[in-house]
Amino acid sequence: MLEEQHRIAKTLPFFSEKVAATTMLLGMLGGWFVGGVTCFLLGRRWNRDENFHHLYFIPVQYLGIASCVLEIVFLAFVAGMILLHA
Repeated sequence: MLEEQHRIAKTLPFFSEKVAATTMLLGMLGGWFVGGVTCFLLGRRWNRDENFHHLYFIPVQYLGIASCVLEIVFLAFVAGMILLHA
């Protein structure tokens, strides 16, 4: 299977393992960020009328904010590592 992926990568001159890894990482972190924003927006809506929706006593909207902040920190760390080793 890995040989097949290398063969495909050689046919596309702009496509390398670094491009594939970066695309995968950006997709994963983008999904994490969108999930955090969704969690924040729905948590605000659900908790508007004192009907607390929470996970382990933490309101849902704060979990969404924490998810977005963690994603930004992780993305900055990964970008720094990529720039350091480029």
